[in-house]
Amino acid sequence: MSRKNISDFTGNKDRAVVRELRAAGKTYSDSWKKQMYPGMASTSSIVSYDFNSGKTPVNYKSYCYEEHKPLPLPGTDKVIYGGSCTNPVVKDADVYVGFEMGMLRTSRGYPWNGAREVLFKIQDMSVPQDVPNFRKLVEWVKDHLDAGRKVHVGCLGGHGRTGMFLAALVSLYGEPDAITYVREHYCKKAVESSQQVEFLKKEYGVTPVQAAKVIYGKSYSHSGSQGVSSNSRPSTKNRLFKAIGGRSVW
Repeated sequence: MSRKNISDFTGNKDRAVVRELRAAGKTYSDSWKKQMYPGMASTSSIVSYDFNSGKTPVNYKSYCYEEHKPLPLPGTDKVIYGGSCTNPVVKDADVYVGFEMGMLRTSRGYPWNGAREVLFKIQDMSVPQDVPNFRKLVEWVKDHLDAGRKVHVGCLGGHGRTGMFLAALVSLYGEPDAITYVREHYCKKAVESSQQVEFLKKEYGVTPVQAAKVIYGKSYSHSGSQGVSSNSRPSTKNRLFKAIGGRSVW
């Protein structure tokens, strides 16, 4: 019997959509989901879908970053946009800043086209390792905003690293309670880890508050700058692993 692949388990409609996307050079993420699930307002987090019957997903929930409001900057009539740098909702910004390696890059980022796409890598749940250049990045973005340019900053979900950046920026506009301000005017999940809160307190004099991950029921412990979730995997310390007996897998 020949081996089956995923095409054997999908309907003709599914394969047709995939072929069309391949021909158009599109990705499977947003365009694929929106074509597969017509009528949905935004990209969905797919929980259950019956490819044979073509039923709609059982549970639908839009990504939080799709609903983020532009953040008004204190004492000005200006705003800054935040969300995902891998899939920014804002498509017409003059400047894009990302903190995740998978940042979407376009021809705007070529040096001869103005170099307005900046990747400043920061570990998820963590803080900048290059603090002097992070400070320069915040000031550089502020200069672009003051000049009237449209700016989008993002990480994966637009909460931890993005919220930390936005709070640092807001502090430069004279708001000491910057984290609370960002949560009230941008997203309540901003600034996820205690390490990020401590960084903002130390480097920008921001009023410390509880980390968003603690508020929403998941605490994180940190080792150095890695920002690893204490709930992400079980500890292997002092654990014994026994060899599997019985028949050989070979």
